[in-house]
Amino acid sequence: YAKDTSRKIKSALRTRKKSGKYISSNAPFGYQKDPADHNHLVIDPNTAPVVEYIYSMAEEGLGLHRIAKRLHDEKVLKPCYYKKEMFGRFIDDEKMYDWDNAYISQVLHSPVYAGHIIYEAKPTVSMKSKKRRYIPFEERAIVPNTHEAIIPQDRWENVQRILYSRSGCFMCDKTDYDNIFKGIIRCADCGRTMLVKVEHRRKRNSVLEQTFYCCSTYRKYGAKACDSHNLEARVLHEAVFADIQAHAKAAVSNREALVKKIANQMHLRVSSDRA
Repeated sequence: YAKDTSRKIKSALRTRKKSGKYISSNAPFGYQKDPADHNHLVIDPNTAPVVEYIYSMAEEGLGLHRIAKRLHDEKVLKPCYYKKEMFGRFIDDEKMYDWDNAYISQVLHSPVYAGHIIYEAKPTVSMKSKKRRYIPFEERAIVPNTHEAIIPQDRWENVQRILYSRSGCFMCDKTDYDNIFKGIIRCADCGRTMLVKVEHRRKRNSVLEQTFYCCSTYRKYGAKACDSHNLEARVLHEAVFADIQAHAKAAVSNREALVKKIANQMHLRVSSDRA
């Protein structure tokens, strides 16, 4: 019954999307819901100039990091600040200009700013799972000319050509390096994640010796915000491997002591979580 209901709801939503209706709860940055029709988008005069500014910087050849840094330096409010005013959500005022590279990439790739609506961008796997299947930008189905465009079609297509022609030096999925520490390694100073950089110009014997980790805050905002904290991937792998060996040795030599130590640590962690 649940499976059949899920299939019917998905079909109804897909039909509404194909007819050009915008059914998401929040309007995308740069737009607002039409008061006369909540399934239609109209340009937001407060945020649309920021979208146009982002596209103009992309046309100049600026990458995501440089765009985020310029927005931060010029104190341009990031999108969630407007949600704070609308929905009363708590936002750290010190980070209201802290733009995220992934969000800028989403703005530059989204055809909604050219006047089109996307459907089936990230469909669910099944009604039993909350996981979503990723569909690349160029393969997503769109409904053309559903609302007024902020960016003309020729400008939007020009930005797409610029984005796809640029090689991603920080895209570790284009190399042989398997980033098993993704989302785990964080900067000791600012707490942000460490980005992976594969330096192909560095002549070494393996990709592990060509790979570095560096602070994402430093990459975004420079030395004024944080230090680079460059860390070789080889050093990181060796340190983690040595720690694993030390724990394995302790498990073999004195298993009961190790079990008690882990149990005490888990009890303290649970107590702190409850508090």
